[in-house]
Amino acid sequence: MSATIRVLKQLFVVLCRIQKSAWIDMNPEWGISEQVFRTCHLLFSHPWLPIREKEIERLFSESGGVELNLSDRNEVLYLPPMKEEPDFLPVLSFECKLDDDAEIMKLRLMLVHCSGDEDKPHGVGFRMEAGENIHGFYHAQLIRNLEGAAQIENPPTECPLRFPETQPCIPLKAQDTVTLILCLLISLYGINYCWALVADYQLSELTNYLGYFGVPD
Repeated sequence: MSATIRVLKQLFVVLCRIQKSAWIDMNPEWGISEQVFRTCHLLFSHPWLPIREKEIERLFSESGGVELNLSDRNEVLYLPPMKEEPDFLPVLSFECKLDDDAEIMKLRLMLVHCSGDEDKPHGVGFRMEAGENIHGFYHAQLIRNLEGAAQIENPPTECPLRFPETQPCIPLKAQDTVTLILCLLISLYGINYCWALVADYQLSELTNYLGYFGVPD
């Protein structure tokens, strides 16, 4: 198993454990409102099923590498609530190909909200990836759903706004697949949160990647 696959496996396992604590076990320590729990469980049944820790363990243990698209499996990763925007539910999907020939990671993040008088949650999202041609750098772009610019029938969420999905193409401070995921986490929770993950879950191999962004305050 390559170092990249090993570190990604460790990080995704931790995020699955946090997902279970916050959204499945509904531990009160997270301070999540009933409305946001309602949004989450609407998505659970529509079906954006939460990927489980055992699945990450299995999928990231293949000797020949990892090739995975969560959208094909109707699975997502429910991230912890954001401190400054607690009414929005962060939902992550990703596609990756990791082997001796390539390390490709494409992230899709939706920030989902549902008020009491709405039949369907709504939200806005971002894709984060390494592009090509004029977008040949790690970047973020707006998206309307987890499939990017694709039009799908009866998506789980609606986006009431019309906006461009190819430009602007915002550069990210990433240099590989691991730092790309750290860009996403830092954008949602801050760098101190990521250093706390390293300490709390003994993610020592993540230290060098996180050090690329600086040390905690």
